Amino acid sequence: MIFAIVRTAIAALRRDRASLALSFVLPIAFFTIFATIFGSQHNTVPRIRVIVVDEDQSSASRELLREDPSVLIRPVTAAVLASSGC
Repeated sequence: MIFAIVRTAIAALRRDRASLALSFVLPIAFFTIFATIFGSQHNTVPRIRVIVVDEDQSSASRELLREDPSVLIRPVTAAVLASSGC
């Protein structure tokens, strides 16, 4: 039963050239256009400054912060925090 439906759909698709073009050419054209537009963008992530206070001071918490290469760790004293308004 399903084979007959698929065979009928393929036969109808072969007869109609416009449907054939829309089924195969149009998706390839859309993919090419979007790949051209979005492929030229650089994969840069904007830097955001965040203050993280490690209250635990354990080796596991320090290692967690060191694992991410985008994190810059700077020791900060309480006087620096007070002067920055945090």
